[in-house]
Amino acid sequence: MTIGSFQHVVDCISREMTVSSIMTPWDKVDFAHGDTDTPQAKAEADAYIDNNYYSGVPLFESGLVHGVYLRLGLKENTVFHSAEESYFVPSNIGLFDLLGRLRNTGHMIAIVGSQNDPGGWVTYADFGKRPFRVLLFVLVAEVEYLLATALEVTHPNNSWVELIKEKKHRNKLEKEKERAEHWDVCLPLTTFANLEHLIIALGESPATIDLLGETASVIDKLDDIRKLRNRVDHVVKPVIAGPKCIAEVAGHVDLMLQWSQKWPTRLAAVTEGADGKH
Repeated sequence: MTIGSFQHVVDCISREMTVSSIMTPWDKVDFAHGDTDTPQAKAEADAYIDNNYYSGVPLFESGLVHGVYLRLGLKENTVFHSAEESYFVPSNIGLFDLLGRLRNTGHMIAIVGSQNDPGGWVTYADFGKRPFRVLLFVLVAEVEYLLATALEVTHPNNSWVELIKEKKHRNKLEKEKERAEHWDVCLPLTTFANLEHLIIALGESPATIDLLGETASVIDKLDDIRKLRNRVDHVVKPVIAGPKCIAEVAGHVDLMLQWSQKWPTRLAAVTEGADGKH
């Protein structure tokens, strides 16, 4: 693995940003008291959920987690689940692995540690915290870079901008390029393109889609990722709003990781062929 490569960066961040980096420490967790699901315990859980807009609270008594109270939506009833093993995760699990585990179990919370030694509590809202945002932005930045590179290969000398028909987008890019001409470095026009610009251009370039080994469906997938990135960038509400959205975000992450492995290989094959290398 090359030091400074995308994979190296992701691996370094992933090692440091485990579930411990986003969890609420157990001594800060609001929980209902009791060892069984009783009307009194449920009323206590409902009060926490209603007053704080929580998605759930644990049921805790005598040093043991006995279960969790969950509310899947604002208008849903609170439901109780016993403390199954699938709700517990180790403190060193990576954030992408945690997201995948929540997707696979269908859960919307995770308890860090064990039933008799809980260390923290993670809900969907915690995925709006900075560590997860950093990991997500690294992935999106790599996707943007690979898209830009592919467009430059199939439409060299900035000719890819002709694929963007809407004047407001083209004018913005060309204005930024004019400003950059006074700098002491030469930068391609893709340097100033955001993900939206790249998606628009890709949609008009079957050659670039083919180069990446994709089909036209990649446009919608990329647009979903663009919307996710914008939601995370302008955190006005939690990134993930329940099991369904957890699964969607996990799917986006898996897709970007796959692209980050697949696309460089296809691009390298083209550029090496152009240089006469084998």
